[in-house]
Amino acid sequence: MFLNRYKYYITGLLLAYILAAVIIHITNDVLTQKLKTKTWVHRVNSIEKQKEVIDLFGGIELDVVFLKDKLTFDVNHPPAESIDLSLYTYLAAIEKKENKRLWIDYKNLTSQNALESLIRLDSICTLLAFRKDQFIIESMDPSNLSIFQKSGYKTAYYLPYNVSGLTTTDKNRVVKTIRNNVEQNYTDYISMDLGTYQTMSTELPDKEKLLWSFYYQESFAMDPRKLAKKIRRIQLKHQIKSDNSVLVMLYGYATAYDR
Repeated sequence: MFLNRYKYYITGLLLAYILAAVIIHITNDVLTQKLKTKTWVHRVNSIEKQKEVIDLFGGIELDVVFLKDKLTFDVNHPPAESIDLSLYTYLAAIEKKENKRLWIDYKNLTSQNALESLIRLDSICTLLAFRKDQFIIESMDPSNLSIFQKSGYKTAYYLPYNVSGLTTTDKNRVVKTIRNNVEQNYTDYISMDLGTYQTMSTELPDKEKLLWSFYYQESFAMDPRKLAKKIRRIQLKHQIKSDNSVLVMLYGYATAYDR
């Protein structure tokens, strides 16, 4: 009886909800396309994925570990199992090198391996005819990025994760550490997740930023929780679109070769 009586209202509400979900989905996709000039692809850690995406976007991001005993870079994101892919082999597979940009997340940079790894990277660039300014070298250890920056590479200080989600006391402490590191160790950029960006857009508005990460291909969602998250992503994309300090936005891009 109740459903019969109010079926038109219920149907109307359901249709309005579906329409809102469609509008949210389309708006999110439109903003993704508008950010295309800033879009690079996240975690391109195989030659197969590299081949699939490198010509579709402005650049690619990959992860490396320097193996000091072998004096080589292993393309890998621990704790994933290594596939024994050297950075030299990875870069040698890139065609039309002069137009490519690469963001290298250097996972284990320390004072003990900085010089040897720089020498190795320099030799790779020479052998494969890459310009140093085609690379962004990223690390959580900004003090050891300086020799890469002085050698001609772009550098990025990888900030702590989700600073905006910390308690006020912890956030103030972490922000102070970040400011000290930025002042004492010059890097071209600071790189961060979206949660940290919300704080750094206020704390360091003029410092050039690299961000990660949204997903490039998003499915249509009806779940209210997923829709709420998508609305928040739309708000962030609007902010990023108008923020001239954001140079690169990493997107997850699903392929058959993800690992």
